[in-house]
Amino acid sequence: MEKIQIMLNSKKANRYINDKTTDCIFTLPQIELKRRHRAYISITNAIIPYSFYNVNETNNKISYILDDTITYNIVIPPANYNINTLIDALKLLMTGFTITYNSATNKLKIQHNSLSWEFIEPTTANEIIGLSDINIPFTDVYTFDSDIGINLFTVRTLQISSNNFIMNNIDTSQPNRASIITSIPINVNMGSIIQYDNRHNIQSLIHDITNINNLHIQILDQDGDLLDLNGLHWSINLLLTIE
Repeated sequence: MEKIQIMLNSKKANRYINDKTTDCIFTLPQIELKRRHRAYISITNAIIPYSFYNVNETNNKISYILDDTITYNIVIPPANYNINTLIDALKLLMTGFTITYNSATNKLKIQHNSLSWEFIEPTTANEIIGLSDINIPFTDVYTFDSDIGINLFTVRTLQISSNNFIMNNIDTSQPNRASIITSIPINVNMGSIIQYDNRHNIQSLIHDITNINNLHIQILDQDGDLLDLNGLHWSINLLLTIE
């Protein structure tokens, strides 16, 4: 049995895809892997800054039509929001609306002061405003009441992925994606450091390896969307075990 540690520091990556530190390529020395051998991959530990936003390019759009005539497409500036700062941002963007939060139900009320309105595609902010579907009926033609609780904890796990490895791990968000090495839960506050230690020695059998000398690592959220650490860097230790 041979064990090879691969210590990755995103600051030293050879290339960043679209300038994101969560999507980078490392050029490694030649690693010989004979096909008759079984190989396993695991993450022994990781240190990743909680510098990504809970409102980002994947969930910050609200589109609506006012009085059946005028279409508005608003974009909430990416940032970390609590309910108060979110409402302040919405009030600036949605002129003519009254927006309130009910802490007992964890729901929003968005009401236009004089005109009928409704959500339309391509609204993506469903989770943060408590909207299950853009076609749900309003309380009345002026008033939207969240039909589900709002959720500002939009990034719940980090998924470490590499398309250099084909494995049997199953991600229900993307069932056909075979490149997820492990999933790391987020249990710290924004601005802290996410630390992961593989205490149970979890490892994945590799069915196929593609050009490991150009190792492509991505950090995704639980929905399979690429995270943005806003320029900050991470460290991950991989363990490649060859039998």
